[in-house]
Amino acid sequence: MKLEDFIQHRPPFRVRFWADGEPLGEVLFKEEPFGQNLSQYFFCEVCDELWGTIEYPNRHWIPTYVACRQHQDGRTEFPGSLLGPVDDINDLPPAVIAREFQIHITQLAKEQQDDRGNE
Repeated sequence: MKLEDFIQHRPPFRVRFWADGEPLGEVLFKEEPFGQNLSQYFFCEVCDELWGTIEYPNRHWIPTYVACRQHQDGRTEFPGSLLGPVDDINDLPPAVIAREFQIHITQLAKEQQDDRGNE
């Protein structure tokens, strides 16, 4: 078998996303994506809850300490966001993009409201 044939016929590289108790979809890559490529679980140190994962096949799991959507920890700019370790949002499942959009819009609106209250 030629290398080109092997590469063309190998199974896709599957990355799965989960947050807030719901699967958010998966992405299939023909080639292994670049970047960190370690499976991550997102843990909120405020409430001690595991609230999300990004699962790369056959990879070690590492903790990522990010506050969940309900809590602020003083370190997390967008609580509940999975985007920190993600290099490129173009290939994310639609449910992940929609969730991230909502998180970012909500946080930015809250910051604007807080700024108005301080004037």
